[in-house]
Amino acid sequence: MKDFNGLDFQPYDFYKVIELIIRDEEGLSRDIVKHLTSLEEKILESMAWKSDSNLWEKIKNNGSVPAFQDVSLSVSDVPSTPVSAVKRANSSQSAQDRFGSPVNSSIRRRLFESTPNGEVSTNNTSQQSIVQLAFPTKESGAFIIINQSQVQQSCNQENNSKAITVEQNQIKPNKVGALGLFFRKVYYLAWIRLKDLCERLKIIEDDLLRKIWTCFEIALRQNVTLMKDRHLDQLIMCTIYSMCKITKRNVTFHDIMSVYRFQPHYQSHVYRNILLSGSTVENSQDRGDIIMFYNQIFVTEMKKFILRFSPDKDQQIT
Repeated sequence: MKDFNGLDFQPYDFYKVIELIIRDEEGLSRDIVKHLTSLEEKILESMAWKSDSNLWEKIKNNGSVPAFQDVSLSVSDVPSTPVSAVKRANSSQSAQDRFGSPVNSSIRRRLFESTPNGEVSTNNTSQQSIVQLAFPTKESGAFIIINQSQVQQSCNQENNSKAITVEQNQIKPNKVGALGLFFRKVYYLAWIRLKDLCERLKIIEDDLLRKIWTCFEIALRQNVTLMKDRHLDQLIMCTIYSMCKITKRNVTFHDIMSVYRFQPHYQSHVYRNILLSGSTVENSQDRGDIIMFYNQIFVTEMKKFILRFSPDKDQQIT
């Protein structure tokens, strides 16, 4: 929070200032872009999620957390093929290229895409009778749309090799405001980090990747208070573990924490010192590590959803 000491700014509001500056990044030095990008990441991952943040009021006024597909970029140029297995990123890429809010100009401008009145162009599928989920491609922010019923059918079939294809339904344009743009960036940042952890854990199967991402989105949309006074990476690690556990994939929290240390934004307190109740006192006894958070908080909120992915209703997920 030191970046905001002495400033009468809410982190959620300040990210919009950063957006306006970065839109014209061609006139900025590399160091300034790097600093602003780092600051934006901090806002997206934790600072905007503090209990006293005005983000909570914005979500309440909106009625819910915007769905992934509702704030995603256009799917018009995404081919009608299954999502390819995520390949390990080129080792020549810098940490900034792989993890940051995108520095590449074309990608960044697409993330910031908005209409003249400041509203973000999105996709509206509310008239469809089938609930759909968006799944990000492995490149840079394009999303494909898949039926939730297809995902659940796939999840309930062991060794299912049938590919899930892109829906070709026409998409009616819709618009959302600053909150939609905020969550567009949150989803993008979460996908970049989640994808890297899965790569390092050698999780490359499309089916499992879809389950992990679906679990993350449901956690964020339907149980957004899991993020209050917490960190985005904590939610990511818990969704990876839960889906590996329910699908009997041998991945432990120790494995996840081991590969998490390779991410450039890594800080040990993210998985060692997590809020377990409504307390905000740093040295409170109501804090614990990622395993305690998963067992005491995450599973309590997400158990019903997680068990949908298991043919055994009595399967243990802790």
